[in-house]
This record gives sequence, C-alpha cells and structure tokens, in this order.
Amino acid sequence: ILGSISNLMLIIVLNHLSSHLSAFAYLTGLSLSDMITCISIIMTHLFDFIVQTRRSTSITIFFRYIEIICRGLTAGSRVLSLWISTAVTMDRWILICYPIYSKKFCTLKRAKIILRTLFIIACIYSIPLFFGYELIQMPSVLQMIHIDNQSSSLLIDEEFLRNSMLVTKGYSDLAKRRLYRWAYMFFNAISVYTLSTITIVFFFIYN
Repeated sequence: ILGSISNLMLIIVLNHLSSHLSAFAYLTGLSLSDMITCISIIMTHLFDFIVQTRRSTSITIFFRYIEIICRGLTAGSRVLSLWISTAVTMDRWILICYPIYSKKFCTLKRAKIILRTLFIIACIYSIPLFFGYELIQMPSVLQMIHIDNQSSSLLIDEEFLRNSMLVTKGYSDLAKRRLYRWAYMFFNAISVYTLSTITIVFFFIYN
C-alpha cells in the first residue's frame, strides 16, 4: 500500500518534469510500472482472502479469474520495470559519454516511443500467463461432511452443494506441456533477465 502511494506521488511530480527531459519520462514510466506491480500484488492477496471467506461458488470463480489476471499483470509489470531501467541506463550513458549524439537519441519524443513499445511488449508478455492456470472445483470438507451425514436419507440440498464447492487454481494443459515450460523458461532467462542485466552492467562499467 505504501509503495502504491509513494509511486503515485512520484508520478504526479515527475509528470510535470517529464515534458522537459527524457530521463523524467523514463522515471515516470518506471513509477507507473512499479505502482501497477504493487496494486496487482495487493489485489491478488485481497481476492485470495475474499475467496477464503465466501461461500458462493459463482463469486469465488469470478474472483479466482481476477486473481489470475492480477498475477499476469504482476509478472508483466516486473519485466517492464526491468527494461525501463535498462532504457534509462542507456539514455544516461549516451548523454554522458556521447553528448554530441544526445540531441538525436536522448529526446523526449524518442523516450515516449520507447516507453509505449515497452508497455506493449509487457502486455504481450502477460497474455500467455493468463492461460497458464485453470480453475479446479472440488468438494470442500464441509460439503463432504454434509453428504456423509445425509447419505442414509439422500436428502442433499443442491443449493448448498453448489455454493460450498472449493474453487482453486492449477496449471492448465498449456502450462503442463514441456515445450511451453522450456520455451517460457528460456525466454525469461535470456531475453528478460540476462540480456537486460548484461546491458546495464556493460553501460555501468564503460560509463
């Protein structure tokens, strides 16, 4: 919560400064990405708590779907923050080491284009994560006790059974495929983390 509030305040302050320098535009985008991460994490825990306290299966299913979406947004915004950090590192490196080219490459217009591109890539990155989980319905302990107590008379309240189902999430058929897991792991290891980290370290050393 404090992270969301602090990032919101940064966005408000930096938004007035981003009209002058490309670095402020990158920092505004970074604050927005971090705020999305904080809000998504809060919503994930909030929906998980709501699911644990609700008896209605339909409401539980709805919140489980929203929870899956929030988890995808969290992963996407984390990747976005990493690459915005990489972009601002490159921007500052060009400005310090090659000031002659800074007027061409370190412009506000170019920074906005890069930020929009990174946001689009982050959205595309999140899409497969939305399909990586599926909802699983199973009898809850309360429901099994109820069925056991009523087994002799067979008088089972269908409304009670429908609203006392335990709804959890598990990996979908797509996520269970070995090719998908290896492709996702390889893409994350190389394109998301290794490449960006090497880029930041390179520009830091040769600054």
